Amino acid sequence: MAAHTVDAYFDRLNRELSGLPPAQRRDLVEEIRNHVEDALATTPDPSEADIRNVLEQLGEPADIAEEARQRFGIRRTRPTWREWTAVVLLAIGALLMQVYLILGPLTWIVVVVLVVTSTVWTARDKVVAVLAFPIAELVIVLMIRTGTHSILPVAMALFGIPLLFAVYLGYRLRR
Repeated sequence: MAAHTVDAYFDRLNRELSGLPPAQRRDLVEEIRNHVEDALATTPDPSEADIRNVLEQLGEPADIAEEARQRFGIRRTRPTWREWTAVVLLAIGALLMQVYLILGPLTWIVVVVLVVTSTVWTARDKVVAVLAFPIAELVIVLMIRTGTHSILPVAMALFGIPLLFAVYLGYRLRR
């Protein structure tokens, strides 16, 4: 139970520190972990209450993360209409492509512009969003070239891949 309490605290801390550069985040977490270990080393058999006291003295992970962002001069960015619009358009873009042929490519262009200009997503997230439609189209072409003429697998690729990428990006926004 005691190890679970410490692990849960550090899980929350890592989530809160997600906007920091990896090296700074690693150093800060290691520094705090060492502090917790040192504080608990003074007690021969630390109880759950002892562990909670040490963690409470450190403070809430959100407060630690805010202080770290201020110290490193990092502004926490929050998702805006731009990011959520990109997620929605990515999710419905394949459908638009089938209903209105010209709207599909236009939707993809709008998604690319919204995603690339976003300050919230990482470079990896941006690559995922930009490649969603091309990957779906490539999978469909490969399926047709290999003899798959059934509508179900093609429809699953066409709608499923962009939807999967949209879910991923939406998840990344919630972090």
